[in-house]
Amino acid sequence: MKLYSQIEFPKPNKLINYDSQIALLGSCFTEEIGRWMDELKFWTLINPFGITYNPISISQQITTAITDKEIADNNVQERDGQFFHPDIHSSLTRDSLKGFKEEVEHQRATLKESLHSCNFLFVTLGTSIVYKWKTTNEVANNCHRMPSQEFEKLMLSEDEMVKSLKTAFAKLIAQNPKIEILLTVSPIRHLRHGAIQNQRSKARLIRTCEILESNVKNCSYLPIYELVMDELRDYRFYRQDDLVHLNLGGLEVIKDRFSTNLMDSACFPMIRKVESWKKAFHHRVQNPNGTEAAKFREDLRRKTQELNKLLEGRFKDELKQLDAS
Repeated sequence: MKLYSQIEFPKPNKLINYDSQIALLGSCFTEEIGRWMDELKFWTLINPFGITYNPISISQQITTAITDKEIADNNVQERDGQFFHPDIHSSLTRDSLKGFKEEVEHQRATLKESLHSCNFLFVTLGTSIVYKWKTTNEVANNCHRMPSQEFEKLMLSEDEMVKSLKTAFAKLIAQNPKIEILLTVSPIRHLRHGAIQNQRSKARLIRTCEILESNVKNCSYLPIYELVMDELRDYRFYRQDDLVHLNLGGLEVIKDRFSTNLMDSACFPMIRKVESWKKAFHHRVQNPNGTEAAKFREDLRRKTQELNKLLEGRFKDELKQLDAS
């Protein structure tokens, strides 16, 4: 008996493997996928400018990184000794103008380096609903709890989003012609805008992805949104505190489909080794000073060293922790 409608993933142009370099930009769903891949020790760069929901701000991050565009001092804001900017997520806020600009420039340089060399760019679009900052008349990435009268709320059109992303992707492909761009729409609903507005917003994002897929080289769409809406429409896959965000069970389904469809099967033995190592690394022994604990630590250190050789130094931080313990 068929109990649910299964969403088919399109065949990718390239498969991800342990030699791949992957940049991930976008909503909180990007963070979930990115952290999971990072824990499996793939080469990843995850949202250097913090979580970003709208396509215009994502486009700006790509463009400014490639063109080395510096942040304008007169648009940096200060409140209670903290410096921030509406184009930049609050995670980059600093207690001095110099420190803030240095952090922004560091993250921009990091993103530029990644975009020049990465094999895959994974972009998750979260919403078409944006807030335009009246000071610059441009879309803000983060309002930082500034007075609401300083912003104008609006919903972006498909034309605006396509134009912005297409321009950014053109600059990116000119620098890195072999990059694969993977687009998806976040399955997390933005119900604070209301159910109707959320659906209209997501529909525009889906249409935007369709146009880009047809008009941008090496650009394809991943049906993560459709997978969640059709296969995971039971509330047992959602967190019980908000019934909006996916719980661990729901995320595991997505990770399974992601790996099955987008990763080279040659990666799977190494993934199993890393997952087994991860369980051991986070295990807490009952008697840290006992002989069994010492033997466990030595065995773990040996396994970590072996993996560090196989995966090109990707366990060096964990080796430092083990040496210090």
